[in-house]
Amino acid sequence: MEAMWAILILTTILAFLVPDAEGAEFGGFVGAEQSGNDLQTVQVGLTVEWKHVAIDISHGVQRPQWRVQAEPEWQMDEWQSGSTLGVRVYPFNTETIRPLLAWSHVSDLIRGRPRNDENEPTSDYFGAGITVVIKRFEFDVMYGSLGRECRVTKCHSDSRTNEFKIGFRGYFWK
Repeated sequence: MEAMWAILILTTILAFLVPDAEGAEFGGFVGAEQSGNDLQTVQVGLTVEWKHVAIDISHGVQRPQWRVQAEPEWQMDEWQSGSTLGVRVYPFNTETIRPLLAWSHVSDLIRGRPRNDENEPTSDYFGAGITVVIKRFEFDVMYGSLGRECRVTKCHSDSRTNEFKIGFRGYFWK
């Protein structure tokens, strides 16, 4: 549910900023991410990059490896619907290798309120690393904090771990 609100707020802000944002680049991508052993995602999404900030909104499938507290019958390792909202900040915008700071929120928009009363598996990731750009392909390597069952910045007790995260985005339109 929080991801739906975040997407609504970001797209509203972008609607006001983008007409005045000269030099903003839009792109469509197919991407994948792996965070330690705990989360895998395969997504199709849109990105808006303006100056040193990129905002990604994507949807696809995710395979979380942890159990939602209220659902003992829920199978771990099953692929399910997943949406990702991410912000990448590049302090130095170079041609091929760019340092980055990143935040991403992964959740399942199909589960949870207002659709039903099931809990949705969520995760938040804050990290720093580098992005390697090769033509229309981007590869991220980051190290940071992954929290499970998060509500904005507060996560389920003892669920936050420090992990590496790798990501890939192949742009079919940019």
